[in-house]
Amino acid sequence: MKGGSSNPAFGPFDAVYAFSAGSDEVLVENLNRLSREPACLLPALPPGLHRIHALEFQRSVLEDLGIQAQIAPPRLQPTREALQWAEEWLFLHGELKQSPVAVHMGSGGISKNWPVERFVQLIRCTVEQQGIPVLVVWGPVEEERGIKQSVLPNARMARNFPLDRVAALLRLSRGYIGNDSGVTHLAAAVGTPTLALFGPTDPEVWAPRGDHVVVIKKGDTMSQLPVETVKEQGAAFWSSLGGG
Repeated sequence: MKGGSSNPAFGPFDAVYAFSAGSDEVLVENLNRLSREPACLLPALPPGLHRIHALEFQRSVLEDLGIQAQIAPPRLQPTREALQWAEEWLFLHGELKQSPVAVHMGSGGISKNWPVERFVQLIRCTVEQQGIPVLVVWGPVEEERGIKQSVLPNARMARNFPLDRVAALLRLSRGYIGNDSGVTHLAAAVGTPTLALFGPTDPEVWAPRGDHVVVIKKGDTMSQLPVETVKEQGAAFWSSLGGG
């Protein structure tokens, strides 16, 4: 709802409602800058072990407040400036002009991360056997995990870019592969065909929503998900979209 204090990226708004797992003073302080009224934090998930998608639950919370909300897949359109930057960046890297598959190896939880060596195998297969360029989205999580860029000699790095530029690069990619993470949800939101790799988290609750999203899950740990399964399901997915 627009009309409050200005912000070039997100505002202005009359009111801001945010879903959070708990109290977060820094989040509230930042959101208050976007809104005329004090920001309101709402529960992100129902109590107990209810298997309901987070979006479904959050819609019900808003409706209890008298706010009508849709649960259509989230849609995000990168800014014109970010898309222009991404087009120029991809053009400067000639091997990426045919549109890459984007890969992100991190997430907010260690247990949600597919083993790095399996990502490396997948990337090498994509580049060397399929002839498709790979763009690795690289951020603080990868730095914290101690992943060495040298293990990915066949991939181009999009390293520590702002989120608006990451969104634009994802939008211009032919596809995306990643763990249950914010970047995976971002890829789905900008409309990029997305392969989401799940293990301990429940896709019934957390899977990204989108017209072209496929969840791959084998057991409750990421180590149970073999490279061959991702290759096979990925190939079938790209083929179904006309991507070969």
